[in-house]
Amino acid sequence: LAYVIYTSGSTGKPKGVLISHRGLMNSICWYQDAFEITPLDKTTQLARIAFDAAVLELWPCLTAGASLVLVKPEIMQSPPDLRDWLIAQEITVSFLPTPLVEKILSLEWDENIALRIILTGGDKLHHYPSGLMPFKLINNYGPTENSVVTTSGLVPDYEEG
Repeated sequence: LAYVIYTSGSTGKPKGVLISHRGLMNSICWYQDAFEITPLDKTTQLARIAFDAAVLELWPCLTAGASLVLVKPEIMQSPPDLRDWLIAQEITVSFLPTPLVEKILSLEWDENIALRIILTGGDKLHHYPSGLMPFKLINNYGPTENSVVTTSGLVPDYEEG
């Protein structure tokens, strides 16, 4: 047993989900490979620890020897402040909840920044990145029982016309 995380699933009634070491290790190895996590990376920890996305913020980063940077809650309240913080901290990979990523996508971004990947998941994505984003947007989905992520894909740029 690696950890227990509680989910309400489709019933709305909390239940403990037991995640094995094998499931956790599979997720860690997949994440590090898929997003090329190295000791040179600086990643964020934004998700609440009770949300299973926090598992993939913590363990792939730490086991790769990358830096994990904690975000002050007040920065997350302002998308422009969060953007500026991601740039100033030279973050390379970050998870953002879907409602927050949709707000981030509407902002202007400099071309030459360290941020190369933003991951999102948990809700339906209603907005797509413009071709001007200097990072890739990845949408992840999976039930807690599957060790966080079952499917993952690059979100294509929105093209008018």
